[in-house]
Amino acid sequence: MKKTTLSLLFAVIFSLVGFAQGHETFENLETTGNSYQDGSFLGQDGSTWEYIQARGDAEADVNDGDQAIMLGRNRTPDAYVQSGTIANGIGTLKFSYKQAFGTDVNLEVYVNDDLVYTATTDSQGGEAITTDLIDVNIEGDVVIKFYNPSGAGQVNIDDVIWTAMGNDPTLSITSPASGAELSPLETPSITFNVTNFDISTSATANDGDGYVQYKVNDESFENYFTTDPIVLENLEGGEQEVTLQLVDNNGDVLDPEISKTVSFTVNEIIETSSIGSLRESDLEAYYTLTSEVILTYQQDFRSQKYIQDATGAILIDDNDGVLTTEYNQYDGITGITGKLQEHNGLLQFVPITDAGEITSTDNSIEVVVLTISDFMADPVAYESQVIAFENVHFEIADGTEVFATGQNYDITDGVDETIMRTNFFDADYIGDVIPEGTQSAIAGIASHFNGSGQIFSRDQNDLNGTVLSVEDFQKTDINLYPNPATDKFFVNVDNNAQVEVYSILGQKVISTQVANGNTPIAINNLKAGVYMVKISHNGNIVTKKLVIK
Repeated sequence: MKKTTLSLLFAVIFSLVGFAQGHETFENLETTGNSYQDGSFLGQDGSTWEYIQARGDAEADVNDGDQAIMLGRNRTPDAYVQSGTIANGIGTLKFSYKQAFGTDVNLEVYVNDDLVYTATTDSQGGEAITTDLIDVNIEGDVVIKFYNPSGAGQVNIDDVIWTAMGNDPTLSITSPASGAELSPLETPSITFNVTNFDISTSATANDGDGYVQYKVNDESFENYFTTDPIVLENLEGGEQEVTLQLVDNNGDVLDPEISKTVSFTVNEIIETSSIGSLRESDLEAYYTLTSEVILTYQQDFRSQKYIQDATGAILIDDNDGVLTTEYNQYDGITGITGKLQEHNGLLQFVPITDAGEITSTDNSIEVVVLTISDFMADPVAYESQVIAFENVHFEIADGTEVFATGQNYDITDGVDETIMRTNFFDADYIGDVIPEGTQSAIAGIASHFNGSGQIFSRDQNDLNGTVLSVEDFQKTDINLYPNPATDKFFVNVDNNAQVEVYSILGQKVISTQVANGNTPIAINNLKAGVYMVKISHNGNIVTKKLVIK
């Protein structure tokens, strides 16, 4: 909850000592994680604020729970945050700050490059401090800058409040930011500020200086008699442009004209029939998976879930807890709607609506059996899928070493090696002795870090290979050749095998039997692209990726 009471109090104070008021709360600041970053955001005054080597996570608050900004210590370049151009000058300035960690604050405040104040602390870590009124009295266009010089401690800043010098009317749009991408579930609302201009209650009341008009795209202007946000119902998806202007009581545009325009996009939900097609779709867009997918793993951390179908797999990152149904492993889920994003090189699907009830239970999945060499050659191709390696061993195993959380363990087949990472902290094998000797199979969820493949074993069943559902599973060296292919390909089997080819949309495009490795499979009628080939041979199932040129 933001500082409503404080805002009202400051508004009363400044009404006695100045003209128009500006108030920056940093609510539009959006940063990820707790690292120091460079960027910009739309300020409450309507200008674009810039920050260098700053962060906005939970530790960056001044008052508990309120959004603020933290400037880093001894950063390169020095940390700062500054406003865009503010009209009508500044009469007085006031703000709140806090020493974030152990080093004292020595924050310099500039207006148009003139040093107007230095905020300090004396071993006052964690204490919220509000300055007295700072007399600035600089006319015209101004820029406010908070600068953290080298050697000064990290400082959190919030509630920057100033009064204007002049009395010319001003108009600013504070939300949405220009270029904003709005969720399909969001009703666009235009928030704006008007200063030095009293709004009349109607077009004929003449009880103010005039009123506001707004239009959407090329539509006609509509009259508006309040500074409450303008709610735009029933907007179609796509790019939108909204223009606001101030007019006098006759409906005539002021001279000089005072208007502002903001452009934004209302996103639509796109239906997609498979995880494979979802993975090929545009990032930062919204999709509904219309087909059923299978839950292969879930954990409490960020309410993450891994889902898979015949065409691929993807991680669901549900940190907001949008999916409320209690699912079990291998349940079927249909109709997941969310936003496709990428984090640290991994695709993730962030839900925006609850998917509802379970659509099936106790499903099975086809584990992709790979050689370590094939996996490491292209780990992204198998990202988030359950895969397995056969006849491998842990290099560190000595009968005493145990599995710990968040660790990397090298596994090898004697020729190539990869990493089994204990990424799931509640896995049932944590604390167990790492098994010695050659394991018939080790399975897990495929991932990668800095381009190098690794797997996350989910549980004991993954570690001992029982997830493959084959008691005596011998190593398979089944491969496709040539790959990439143009008009035909072969499967190197020594006797009968069932071969099925699936498009990235999950459609079965070929189903055939081959007698041996000399039986060609014609693909001249298929379009170029990536396909998945399912091979059933001697009671085993292997899935391979095929590229058709």
